Amino acid sequence: MHERMMVIVDALKIRLRELRLRDGHKPETIANYLGCAVRTVQAYERGEREFPIDMIPLIARLYNVSADYLFGLSDEMQPQAKEFEQATGLSEKSVALLQSMKNDGLAESLNLLLEMNDFKRIVRWFKTARIINKHCTDSDKVTEIDDEAYQGMIEDTDGKAMENAWFPGESQIEMCLLRATNTLEQMFTTIMEEDKNNGKCNEEN
Repeated sequence: MHERMMVIVDALKIRLRELRLRDGHKPETIANYLGCAVRTVQAYERGEREFPIDMIPLIARLYNVSADYLFGLSDEMQPQAKEFEQATGLSEKSVALLQSMKNDGLAESLNLLLEMNDFKRIVRWFKTARIINKHCTDSDKVTEIDDEAYQGMIEDTDGKAMENAWFPGESQIEMCLLRATNTLEQMFTTIMEEDKNNGKCNEEN
């Protein structure tokens, strides 16, 4: 066998086993997924049997990695995920969580929340609470905060000044969290009402 091909085969057998162990799958689980015998999966991992090319997309989808990673041609499990991290500023852990939510069928609910204007308001309240918590203590009710942080705290998502926006201290943190909670409840109520109305429309149709 060609030397480069041997390298690819060696990388594939190693990564098949590493990924299976990483996700806590037993050989029986992979065998059921691929529709083959357990001894066949074990042979793939030992490099005693060539892994079918047509099964590469299946195994890549199962482990959420690229084909290049499986073949040892790249150490990036998910090049597209890395690009998404850079474009959005989200962490690798956050991106992985979003991907798992897609697999769990939760993406639709997440889309509903993100697409609502009030979601930005919730994030703003949370950010404000963190800033206050960082710069203030129970005994220090007034503190100096840089202009950028202050500006972010006194403006809502539309850039309009909020009433009573800046009261340093623990009580203001509780106020921010309460506002965030109330906004989230309102969002859920809106979504539930829309679902109910859509259900009625479907019944009528």
